[in-house]
Amino acid sequence: MNHRINTSFQPLTTERLVLKKVGINELEAYMPIAYYDGVKAASLARTKEIIEQINRDCKSGESIHWGIYFEENLIGTCGYYRGFKDEEGEVGCILKEAFRGKGFMYEALNEIITFGFLEVRLKQVIAYTTSSNEPALKLLNRLKFTLSATQTDECIKFEKTLIDWQKNRA
Repeated sequence: MNHRINTSFQPLTTERLVLKKVGINELEAYMPIAYYDGVKAASLARTKEIIEQINRDCKSGESIHWGIYFEENLIGTCGYYRGFKDEEGEVGCILKEAFRGKGFMYEALNEIITFGFLEVRLKQVIAYTTSSNEPALKLLNRLKFTLSATQTDECIKFEKTLIDWQKNRA
């Protein structure tokens, strides 16, 4: 079953962050972290195309994409990507370098994982990274994801089930 989500966008808030839709008027702030299918935007025009494509993906129910705002500044993005087949959501994230190592991504992902389990009704959240991406490995470990599979020498899959999430919340 391909689980489609409610397309009405929900901003989220944490202690320090606001997670909300990235506006088309934020091209310059977004460009350093603008990626689509692993390809970085090389121009403002491509950045605009990426925002428009992400908005179409969100409208179709295939993804949810939040900009991460700290003190009203766009510092990163996170979300669910590649659909929601079998009540599973794949998270992805990127943070501007100046804001790394301060717990912002942990705070943002913790919030969207909660949203995924409670609002989207996911049964499992997954994440992919590479064996050389130490910050991502550390983040996924801190979020209590478990190693699920090694796809290739470089690609590693992690998962967090609803049951595990419920146990860790208690």
